[in-house]
Amino acid sequence: MSARLEEHLRHIREQVVPARRATKGRPSPEYVARVEARPQPPLLLRGLEQWNAGHFYAQHETLEWFWRALDEPVRDVVKGVIMAGVGAYHALRHNRRGALAKWTGALGYLEPFAGTRPYGLDVDALRADLSPLYQHLRREPSPDWAEFEARVRALRLVFTRRPAAPRVTDLLRAMDRAWEEGPHALWPVLEALSPLEADHPLWEHVSTSGAHKADVAHRLLGRPALDVPAPATWARLLRWLETAHEHLREGVGFLDEAALDKTTHCAGHATTLWEAVQACVEADVALGGMLRAITFTGDPGGTAPAPAASRGR
Repeated sequence: MSARLEEHLRHIREQVVPARRATKGRPSPEYVARVEARPQPPLLLRGLEQWNAGHFYAQHETLEWFWRALDEPVRDVVKGVIMAGVGAYHALRHNRRGALAKWTGALGYLEPFAGTRPYGLDVDALRADLSPLYQHLRREPSPDWAEFEARVRALRLVFTRRPAAPRVTDLLRAMDRAWEEGPHALWPVLEALSPLEADHPLWEHVSTSGAHKADVAHRLLGRPALDVPAPATWARLLRWLETAHEHLREGVGFLDEAALDKTTHCAGHATTLWEAVQACVEADVALGGMLRAITFTGDPGGTAPAPAASRGR
């Protein structure tokens, strides 16, 4: 390993992690017992599921919301899991420096909780699986990337499933499948479309979908209002739609079970929160199906090539 990279990793290990870690020394046995007994809140459980499914970009976004809401030492475990996943994301893209940097941080954040199972997560199992990959990449400037990728893809978090809010978790899971992770997800086919003009019929469909999500997130979950953008570019419209989806998803992730069945009003209609979000899920499925129909039957405007792979989120 080059001297510059070694110095960079040493800086992370000896200065960055100790300065930023919430845990100063080993956590007390009483504290460990408390966090080991906790069930998994929806955002934590979904992040762990995404991690194990190889959605290393998506797990980062999901778990970071949960991590930011924590204000206690166990947040270091969540940070370690996030960084381990981001390191895997870099490794799968052959970014050796990025993978080593993130894995150095991950091992440092996890170390104080060695031998524990906060939220049912086996910290030692993650450290044991990650360390050989980390050491191998440190020794090999040009590893056999095909073999190394297979080892990275085989990584799994070991945890006992204990959902704190099963229905909320199920709703998040349904949102993720309809939006990005399922075989008929909306977002990958949207990204694969050639840029559309503002007068194309699909532009209105996408705008309507985003406006409904933004309205539900704002009215029912208290998220910031999002104005529908004036026609500008397809890329800007997609970024806005993505923001509307993330606002809704983040808000859902912090709900408790009782909130799902409360009757409220949205767009002039009485509805429960569960019904309102489920309608957004169904709209994603319907829009994704329509776009795929255009893709495979041919778009008269010549704007819909075959779907490309998702961007790895």
